[in-house]
Amino acid sequence: MSSSSKQQKKQGDKEALQKMRKITTSLLSRTDAAPFREPVDWRGLGLSDYPQIITKMMDLGTVKRKMDRGQYDNAAQCAADIRLIWDNCKTYNMEGSDFYILADGLSRRFEERYKKICDQHDVGEDTSAASGASSTTPKSAKSSSRAATNQVNSVPTGPLSLDAKIGLATKIFRLSGQELGHAINILELRCPQALEKCGTDSRPGAP
Repeated sequence: MSSSSKQQKKQGDKEALQKMRKITTSLLSRTDAAPFREPVDWRGLGLSDYPQIITKMMDLGTVKRKMDRGQYDNAAQCAADIRLIWDNCKTYNMEGSDFYILADGLSRRFEERYKKICDQHDVGEDTSAASGASSTTPKSAKSSSRAATNQVNSVPTGPLSLDAKIGLATKIFRLSGQELGHAINILELRCPQALEKCGTDSRPGAP
């Protein structure tokens, strides 16, 4: 590769990363992306199996900090970390759960915007393969995830015990204002009667 070609490639990578920064900033500003802004507080949530299932954790805040420090050489490296956020969530949570659906939707929106960058710049990856990268999770990971998260996503069939009510109240108390708003939005969609009186409750998953 000639020096001029190298310079053009370097400039193209820089422009692509600037566009990735805009995507990351946009994702961080989304209310529904609040669970993905910071690392999963698996200790605070009591998810002791999380680091066993998710071996490489990632979140949008970490992606932005890596960009600020210049730790990405190109857009493809940044995209790989963003995809890891959605993949981690979909690996740990049961398919069809609220967190799984949320991650899947954000993943699709990200891929739509990232494809435009790939169309404009040579990011070093096949865009047709890239578009499906975030939706593929190994079957073995899925199996272990479902086995490990049956408890996390189980729904009691009868009245909550006193211990369960105390545990639920403790977890709700730990939520930030944005997280609480997200939880209320989910309740409005999935179980509106729960906002009027005590109803059934599902134990939390993890973004």
